[in-house]
Amino acid sequence: MGTLVNTRYRALPEDLFHPDLGSYHSFSIVYEEQSKDNSWIVSRKIEDVTDSFPAVSSLVRLLNEGRLSPCHMRETIENWLGI
Repeated sequence: MGTLVNTRYRALPEDLFHPDLGSYHSFSIVYEEQSKDNSWIVSRKIEDVTDSFPAVSSLVRLLNEGRLSPCHMRETIENWLGI
């Protein structure tokens, strides 16, 4: 039998800086895997997705409920953003 690996998507709040905008608050989305010692390790990260907590929370919930493979993470987020 294979080993079950716990995974999750999570919104990560970050304070960022852009020369044209100055400092601003945004959310990244991370894909994490649980290690043997039960800590969470970030294996993929898409930065600066949105500044809206309700929006990023909704998206993360959909990613987790749909058990999205991380290889589709960037494309899914871009489609959600309409890019």
